[in-house]
Amino acid sequence: MRETKVDILVPYSGQGGVEIVINQVIRYLKQNGFQIRVVELVWDGNPWLDADVDFYPLRRDKVENIEQFTDMYGVFLKERGIPDLVLATPWPFLAYVAKKALTILGNDHACRVISWLHAPMQIYEKYGVGGYERLAFADRVFCLTHAEENRVNHRLGEGKAVMVYNPIDTSQIGVLEAENGNEPKLVYVGRLSEEKRVDTLIRALAMAKSDWNLTIVGDGESREKLQKLAESLGVETKIEWMGWREHPWAEEQVLSADFMVLPSEYEGFALVLVEALAAGIPVISTPVGVAPELIRPGENGYLFEIGQEMQLQQILDCIADSVLPKPDREICKNSVASYEMSHALFDFQQKLLDTL
Repeated sequence: MRETKVDILVPYSGQGGVEIVINQVIRYLKQNGFQIRVVELVWDGNPWLDADVDFYPLRRDKVENIEQFTDMYGVFLKERGIPDLVLATPWPFLAYVAKKALTILGNDHACRVISWLHAPMQIYEKYGVGGYERLAFADRVFCLTHAEENRVNHRLGEGKAVMVYNPIDTSQIGVLEAENGNEPKLVYVGRLSEEKRVDTLIRALAMAKSDWNLTIVGDGESREKLQKLAESLGVETKIEWMGWREHPWAEEQVLSADFMVLPSEYEGFALVLVEALAAGIPVISTPVGVAPELIRPGENGYLFEIGQEMQLQQILDCIADSVLPKPDREICKNSVASYEMSHALFDFQQKLLDTL
């Protein structure tokens, strides 16, 4: 049986969650007989690929317009051959780049193009990296939430989009040795930047009548500002600043938390919610990313509106007073079983093959 040839087409790279998931997918597909090429349109020298894969950086300097990307990929395909599938990620305009390059070469029907989105379309449109008119060039669209799948299908036609699970590596999640003591404890895991709205969490902590403590795992440009806010509100002694950790879910200070709080203004997917639940930690989150369809109030967490510290404070006090129940850790783990790596990657592969 002939190997299925897949190009993974990316614009730039970093060291974030998207790159981690791409590496996981590459390793899994290669183990299952796929032939993978990673084509990066503009590479800055960042060694982000940890999988053994054929890597083709096309240039080192920026381009002036999108048509240059099309020309670059077209030349690559002419010299290196046409794959069976192009997995264009994460920006929507890459679907246009791939399909246009294939059309120029007369191979647009022989090779299928999948746009693999890692954030809602409104975020990509906001930053000018492709709207629905570019996304329409894809033969299939992979979305990370059912809500985004429905939005894309509503705009581009039923069956165009399908949801895929973002895999989580449970081998990096530790085991809680002992339950937390009498003092209720919160944890925040993530970058400290404006859009994460950690200030909302600190204000709610200061307003709460109950005696919550908070562990903050992460770093970023807002750290000093947030520390000054905590001091001005008189809650600096209630907060532990752990800084960045490579494997936060293996840390006892994290695992022992009663709740993980995500107060973000927006998230592409909010992988941290899935990771927290997989560790057995209930979550309190704004309705961002996957949160609205993942969180079942009272069963594995609670939702509050963006920037509403009073609403968050009320939730915290109601939990402390047992007016709202603290979800069971095993129920939390079971609520994200579909995101476990082997299940999620098998599902991804099947949907990839269904596109052929």
